[in-house]
Amino acid sequence: MHIERIHETLRAISNNEETHWLIEERTGYLLCLTNNYIHQGGFQQEHKVTLRLSQGGFFGWAQTHDTSREGCRNIMKTAREALALKQKGGVSFAGKQSGPQKTRTYKLRRAPDYCLSSLHFSPGEAAKKIARAFEEIKKINATAHGYFSNYEWKTCVGNSAGTHLVHRSTGAKFGLTVNRNEGSGYQTFFHPDVRKIAFEKIAAGALAHACLTERSIEMKPGRYSVILAPRALASFLYGFLEEWNGLRFEERESFLIHRRNQPFASSAWTVWDDVSHPLQIGTPFDVEGEMRKKICLLRSGRFSQVVYDRWTAQKYHRKSTGHALSLSGEEGALPYNIVVGGGSKSVRDMVGNLRRGILIPNIWYHQIVNPSRWTVTGLTRGGAAWIEDGKIVGGLGRIRYLDSLLGALRRTSQISREQAALKVRDAGALVLPYVQIEGLRII
Repeated sequence: MHIERIHETLRAISNNEETHWLIEERTGYLLCLTNNYIHQGGFQQEHKVTLRLSQGGFFGWAQTHDTSREGCRNIMKTAREALALKQKGGVSFAGKQSGPQKTRTYKLRRAPDYCLSSLHFSPGEAAKKIARAFEEIKKINATAHGYFSNYEWKTCVGNSAGTHLVHRSTGAKFGLTVNRNEGSGYQTFFHPDVRKIAFEKIAAGALAHACLTERSIEMKPGRYSVILAPRALASFLYGFLEEWNGLRFEERESFLIHRRNQPFASSAWTVWDDVSHPLQIGTPFDVEGEMRKKICLLRSGRFSQVVYDRWTAQKYHRKSTGHALSLSGEEGALPYNIVVGGGSKSVRDMVGNLRRGILIPNIWYHQIVNPSRWTVTGLTRGGAAWIEDGKIVGGLGRIRYLDSLLGALRRTSQISREQAALKVRDAGALVLPYVQIEGLRII
């Protein structure tokens, strides 16, 4: 295996220095879909090596895409030069030497998120399934746009003390937007096993929503009850989870510092970082080789705990939770495997009980416009639908929201029991439900 060869090369040239490395490999292909056809396809194979040298509380790190033996020697040389500059300038991050980690071996095995069926699924096979999925769309003169991707990820973490951790995963994703007249529908699905992707069902769902939203409805600016689908919720929460970075928290840069003893969200919200959840995927260890721990971030609307990397935990006398962002140690930690706890009602019941409101399948151009107040804005996409008396009666096109994210969290009234896994980072996923927010401001 290629990453094993790189690992052995780095171990051989470490020269008893405290050395830590991360080797990442990504292989796969992407098909782009436009006007009911595959108009572009591309294959990608990427290797990346990140290396850190530590000595007396100082460290130097470097990164390269050259994974040859000469490339490994060059990255070691660059890291040594960076370490020397830090020592000369007296820039110490952790304050003292971290010391070698215990020797651990995580053997290469068939993990739950690694499937040979995905590994062997060719672009030709994908094209045939996509063509069949498009048949009904073409019959009624609708148009489909989207993508299909199929990748394998390999991650190896090692150090000069003997740590050797390896993880492999696969993932296939199919996303589709269908347009018919003024209507639009969006569906997406991700799974480690490509056999779980029901191409025709996804296309039928997007087409059905497009037909339901063909009737264009004008709406006035104001505050409305809104149901966010999992894909829309992922965009809506973008950037917010960085507040659980242990480094930001300890340096009093996170707003959570002022929310320790008071609820800031509806009691419907309970959020975990849990790589062991049945719907989760991803690497069970972080870039420093620490095993990811299950952490409750938000319990019944109240702040619970932040996540830490090894360097920050050592500096502030905490315990690492296995969530390091990078080997540089300067970025802290981040939750990678988010799980938002489900509620008791089905999505069908949530929509059926809504007298007047909006269903938002997807969001784009989401931005934070006032960080101090967490005011956010963005546009709907994928067929925002108007609901009256529990039924979708038309489409709203693209509408813009402008509201406080914290206010939206407080005004969350219901969370669905259904959850969907969304692949957003190579290291993990988001497991999210449908969420109903009361009084979201539409402008």
